[in-house]
Amino acid sequence: MNLLCIGHCCHDLVSGDYKLGGTASYAAAIAAQYDIKTSILTSTGRDFLFDSFFAERGISFHNILSAETTVFENIYETKGRTQYLRATAEPILSYMLPDELKRNDTVLLCPIANEISSEILSAFDKKFIALTAQGLLRKKEESGLISFQNIDWEKWSVVDIVFLSIEDIGYDEQIVKEIIEHISHLIITYGDEGAIIYKNGNRYHYPSFPAKEIDATGAGDSFTMAYLIHYLSTEDVASSCIQAHCAASLVIEQKGTEHFSSKEEIAVRVNRYSEIFDLP
Repeated sequence: MNLLCIGHCCHDLVSGDYKLGGTASYAAAIAAQYDIKTSILTSTGRDFLFDSFFAERGISFHNILSAETTVFENIYETKGRTQYLRATAEPILSYMLPDELKRNDTVLLCPIANEISSEILSAFDKKFIALTAQGLLRKKEESGLISFQNIDWEKWSVVDIVFLSIEDIGYDEQIVKEIIEHISHLIITYGDEGAIIYKNGNRYHYPSFPAKEIDATGAGDSFTMAYLIHYLSTEDVASSCIQAHCAASLVIEQKGTEHFSSKEEIAVRVNRYSEIFDLP
């Protein structure tokens, strides 16, 4: 498996400091930990602070130079999270892909600020394509405030797997019905309630692994990568989702984003999962 992650690596503004953000950043780091040859195609400015993060992990980093780096600011209050987009790097278009990156057999599209459109799909004929859809569903208001927008899902129908959370679609189950009209393999996470998978007209539910949440940062990326890696080797929905839940549970029990679940740690929890939920 050779993996290409496409999407903005960004700065997350937290208490006045910048931290590395972006699904592509953490998905690539998790894949590299699994000894998967991994590349990133992104767009950042000269102000980007985290080049060394990728070099240290042996990730091939391809940057489309932009005037600025994408910046998100998350403000947490008792009513929940308010998100602002403070700066946006250049969009990533199909003609910008170097030929060497087109040879990867697996592509994970990781938009966070509508930097990718469906036109990029034409660059990956006969490749396995996965999509984390959250960044397509964000609309920037004039103030920078992020609100929800739906998309034309038919344009993404060639994608092999789509990942999103119920929060990403405003908890609107009607949108789920719309998506599965066009997407053959959809994974929707519901936080500690688990995940629902729609595949070829079938619906499956798998509960989350019980865990005490300390910091949920990176859990979604861990879930996505664990599911994707396992599914590509097994094509089994159940075991892939269990792997993903166990990987995510280990992440939320740690503070920060430097700890990603090892195969050994996940294996221990997979065995426990079978016992907790009385699986054969």
